[in-house]
Amino acid sequence: MRNIQRTIDEVRAQRGDLSTWLVHLTKGNFSKINGQNTYHTPKQCLENIIKTNTIEARTAAGHFNYSAWYKNVNPKDLRAVSFTETPLRDIFLFINIKNKSLKFSSYGLVFDRDELTKKPIYAAPVMYFSQPDGDSHFLNKFSPLEQKFCHDFKDVLYLFDKFGKTFTKKDFNFMWEREWRIRGDFKNITEHVKFGLCPESEIAFFEKMFPAISFVDPFFNPRQIEAKLKARGII
Repeated sequence: MRNIQRTIDEVRAQRGDLSTWLVHLTKGNFSKINGQNTYHTPKQCLENIIKTNTIEARTAAGHFNYSAWYKNVNPKDLRAVSFTETPLRDIFLFINIKNKSLKFSSYGLVFDRDELTKKPIYAAPVMYFSQPDGDSHFLNKFSPLEQKFCHDFKDVLYLFDKFGKTFTKKDFNFMWEREWRIRGDFKNITEHVKFGLCPESEIAFFEKMFPAISFVDPFFNPRQIEAKLKARGII
């Protein structure tokens, strides 16, 4: 009926494009071991995250992550851990995207979004500003801050990013990722993780190694995922 009134919570519960989860997907990366660059697979990265109980913030994030700002902003202050609030049923779309520099895998961890927004973690969505067709109207608003205020705002600068055309006319638009970030390393993750993600063939391996965490394959049918999570008392 058209006259039915709903609360905001009821609207959120019925919207298929909204999610109560934050998902961190792993990707392959390199680290120095005995002075040599050693490659770690996405599977190894997930194992290491759970074993160390930490997701490391290894790279600086956001619009201010380029050298022109570094005289006022320490890149270490911009390091952040990234998540997506994309609904779980659509997470598989992140995997193996063509021509994308960051290649996400089927391995990851899932957290309760509202829980991570609270003190002392303070997860927050990325705040985007537009540069349509390369127009720098909004970017120019930040220019006066360079000399005066960037250092004072260093604790929130990691949350700012842009979308639109770059000066080289390349389309830079990752709003579809619906990214959230946590500043610095995310420690004590096992206190917060709700379940894990991995290929179906690896579920037995991870659940044997980490019995406190249930795993599902992001390529499972959403009903299959829901059934397992309900059976384990996760939802």
